[in-house]
Amino acid sequence: MRETEMSRLDGAIAINDLQAIQAVLAEMWKVASESENAKENDKKALVRVSLGNVIVVVDRERIGGLPEILDRLSVRRPCRILIAEFDEKRSDDTVRGYIRAVCHRPKPDAPQICCEHIHLQVGPKSYGLLPGIVVPLLEADLPSLLWWDRKLDVDDHNFFRLAGTIGSVVFNLERNQSFEALRKLREPARSVAIHDLAWTRLEPWRRELARIFDDTSVLPILGEIREVRIGATPDGEIRYSSSGLLFLGWLAAQLGWRIARPMEAVEGSRRTVARGPSGEVVMRLEEQHAIKSEAGETRTGPAPSLTSVVLRGAGDSEVALTLIDSSGAIA
Repeated sequence: MRETEMSRLDGAIAINDLQAIQAVLAEMWKVASESENAKENDKKALVRVSLGNVIVVVDRERIGGLPEILDRLSVRRPCRILIAEFDEKRSDDTVRGYIRAVCHRPKPDAPQICCEHIHLQVGPKSYGLLPGIVVPLLEADLPSLLWWDRKLDVDDHNFFRLAGTIGSVVFNLERNQSFEALRKLREPARSVAIHDLAWTRLEPWRRELARIFDDTSVLPILGEIREVRIGATPDGEIRYSSSGLLFLGWLAAQLGWRIARPMEAVEGSRRTVARGPSGEVVMRLEEQHAIKSEAGETRTGPAPSLTSVVLRGAGDSEVALTLIDSSGAIA
């Protein structure tokens, strides 16, 4: 991506209704446009662009550098960004809003390309106001995406109202693990497109495993598999990785196996048994904490979530993939 000059036009207001936000947005663009035109005597010096809406709902303790990441996103794909930050410790019933314009010049002699970032702060008492504030702020007739970075809760009506209106949801099953909420999202009446970051992170593992079997001499092993071992890092309070469970499910589906027993804890791992054309296959999900960095240092953490995949067949046949460093390289 081309390096660009970025600038921000900032304003902060306390808001209790939609009109306050809309008024500040209108005034911000009026002042910004007049300022740029006066400086450069060029009515095209500042151009507001939006190709869609990105709505992020996130807990306060997880927000970190997220606003800066979204700034960079808007340089690559200008859009209206709304961050809804939930603070469990807030005791008032108001919604606080921070509105900014993020601008960049694609090249020195080009007009500035600008888009809006709206940062909302809510607490337990004002959380219920969120859909009524967010939905009217969406740019009409443009694609929208809801990035839900809070725990999924089947009883969270705000989540289902926003997801149903926006129609496309990104989340991380590693954090959320609410399969009941996902099933509710998949009800035909909702028609919500679901994008799981845990599943996306599995793409290199699925690709590399499939690539091994491009060699026809290795194909017979697929009919002889008797055991599958998946090494995965835990995610905080969640002991076993959802990515590991997803990978086991994907492998079973590709090879026509049917899960014969529920997942159970056995000898420090979780185990289930599948039945396929060649008989029973033991499938294990093993907790592995250590990840080596490129410098050889050991660190712990939830990402990357898979560390190894081993398929064992009859006799001594074996296929293995291993995470070789913390950058995500697989061998």
